[in-house]
Amino acid sequence: MSVGVPPSQPLGLIRPRKRSWWYLVGGAAVLAVGAGVYVKAFHHPAAIIPASDYATVRYGNVVQTISAAGTIQPLQSISLNFTGASGILATVKASVGEHVSAGQVLATLNDATDIPAVESAQAAVAAAQATLQQDEAGPTPQAVAVAQAAVQKAQVALAGAEKTYQDQEAIDNNRASQQQAILNAGTAVQQAQGVVAADQAAVNAAQIKLEQAQAQASANGSNLPATITAAQAALASAQAQASAAANALSIDQSTLATDQSTLSQDQSLYGTLASQYPADEETYQSDLLASASTSSTVTAADLASAAQLASAAQSAYNTIQSAEAAVQSATKEVQNDEASVQSTNAAVANAQAQLTSDEQEQTSDQANNPLTVSAAQVALQQAQTALANAQTSYQASEAALQATENVENNTTTQKQVLDADLNNIAAAKNGVTSAEASLAQTEAPATPAQIASAKASLMSAEAQLASAKVAENDTILTAPVSGVIVESNYLPGDTLSAATPVFVLDDSLKSDLQDNVQVSEADIAQVKPGEKVTVSAASYPNKTFSGTVLEVEPTPTVVNNVTEYTVLTSVNNSSGDLLPGMTTSVSIQTASAHHVLTIPAVALQTVGTQEGVYIHPSFSGAKFKIPKKFAAAHKKFSGKFAQAAAKVRSGVIFVPVTVGLFGSTNVEVLHGVYAGEKILLVDPASLNLTVSKGFHFGGRPGAFGGHGGFGGHGGGAGAGGGGAAS
Repeated sequence: MSVGVPPSQPLGLIRPRKRSWWYLVGGAAVLAVGAGVYVKAFHHPAAIIPASDYATVRYGNVVQTISAAGTIQPLQSISLNFTGASGILATVKASVGEHVSAGQVLATLNDATDIPAVESAQAAVAAAQATLQQDEAGPTPQAVAVAQAAVQKAQVALAGAEKTYQDQEAIDNNRASQQQAILNAGTAVQQAQGVVAADQAAVNAAQIKLEQAQAQASANGSNLPATITAAQAALASAQAQASAAANALSIDQSTLATDQSTLSQDQSLYGTLASQYPADEETYQSDLLASASTSSTVTAADLASAAQLASAAQSAYNTIQSAEAAVQSATKEVQNDEASVQSTNAAVANAQAQLTSDEQEQTSDQANNPLTVSAAQVALQQAQTALANAQTSYQASEAALQATENVENNTTTQKQVLDADLNNIAAAKNGVTSAEASLAQTEAPATPAQIASAKASLMSAEAQLASAKVAENDTILTAPVSGVIVESNYLPGDTLSAATPVFVLDDSLKSDLQDNVQVSEADIAQVKPGEKVTVSAASYPNKTFSGTVLEVEPTPTVVNNVTEYTVLTSVNNSSGDLLPGMTTSVSIQTASAHHVLTIPAVALQTVGTQEGVYIHPSFSGAKFKIPKKFAAAHKKFSGKFAQAAAKVRSGVIFVPVTVGLFGSTNVEVLHGVYAGEKILLVDPASLNLTVSKGFHFGGRPGAFGGHGGFGGHGGGAGAGGGGAAS
């Protein structure tokens, strides 16, 4: 787009002077500073800029692109997975490299759970069909009879629950008297403890007195037999054991009486119902077995009624069995206690006989002993007997307290049972209500709404069956299109993962490929699906291929600390030249503008932080000036800066511009220059100027190297001569 000027047209970088100043008016001064030489001379300049360094601002088209590298892949590389992508692989029916057809079975999953699901759904459909047929046919005498029997049994169960609650409530009302009995029993224990302590002290005192009497008798040559003391201790121990055995027998007899009463009540309430248990259980099992047959006439209601009857009879039977077991256990305990009482009574008799024998022998031996020894022995025996009686009384009090507390604990349990009985009554009432409702429903013909509901249930069951069959079909993987298996990742028995496909299928269409392009983070925001791409490959340096952006993947990749995004593009490969795996250079057209103001990209310069261009003023006679139409436009757009720049009468000036799209060779200009203006394509400092009549390095304002000249004290054109600051 470079437009030159005639080679004879000079660029006035030095203000023209009159011819009378063309001769040398000063001497020559040469100052060597580093490698530079300063020469001041006055003569007429005639600098010529080549036409190739100019261009004219004009309207044109701009296409903005970004460049990136890519890799060719087949467009139809399809990852194949089962629906749901989970399960255990049962069979693999294709291998890598095999050509497969659309619809061909490639693999199957283990369907151990799907087949039972289908069978269950089929059973549900059959049940729904039977219900619909029953509703449409109306009630049968057999169904009504069963429903009536269910109502009667529910009523019996309710009566039994209410009777049990009443009995339990009567027992619970005695709690106040039982708590008082516990207090009395505790008081009796404390009193018995006091008596035992007093009697023990009396025994100790009698023992001391006896020892003193025996010592006195020993002084007189006489001594009591030690066997008397042992016999007395044996008798006391036997008496204590007999008393404990008697107490245990009394407690177990009371327990037996309670268990017998409970058994009698349970037999009265549940005896009849329990006797029906074997027959009801047999009926239920028979109905259950018959219902499994497809030709069975046993309905779900029949089966539920039979199950309810069998459950009630079994519950009654178990209750009576439990009560009988408790009576048997209590009876055995009483028998053991009775044997223990007999044994301990015999031991007491034997101990008493032994003591009597020892005392008779002692009486004979002590005929000559002092009277005090005999009196002390009698006193000790009396004290020991009183102590044994007190201990027996204490043990009895303890046993009575324990028994009373047991009764209270049982009362607490009874309260829990009472609450449970209330729940049982509520459940029994619900059972009666349900049975009565079932009877009413059985006796009444099905309403249109019920028939419609049954039809809806049948439709729902059929839909579930269809869904189960779909799930069963999901265990089969087929090829969606014809192609070649290029990847197989599992063997039979492997557990599938959603992250790894079972197969990868390539449709092998060489005319339509895919290019995976890596675009930098800085450029990715410009890329959109549908944008045109141009692709080239090193194997075909003089050929390009067209395509389109298909997708911008959202997940970045980081390679060597550089963040890039993958852009998927299609590539038209009708010639078949491109092959999968080839590395490509890709140009993506991200934007374009038509009939806009453009300049060559090389003309755009930067001064400080401002982008702009160097404008070449038109040449007219001996003076340089910016055409009026451009000077006014620059003044309006750029303010004071452009106003000052517009006054420059010689040299090039710098004008800021606002740019739009960047093409590969040209740039869109939004503001700053106008069509028809001439702009410099290079930095003025880089120009190779020729001067027809000498040249100045340093000179008047506006000259190269002088005050305000390019590279001189003014910092470039205009610093001293009114030009733009560089």
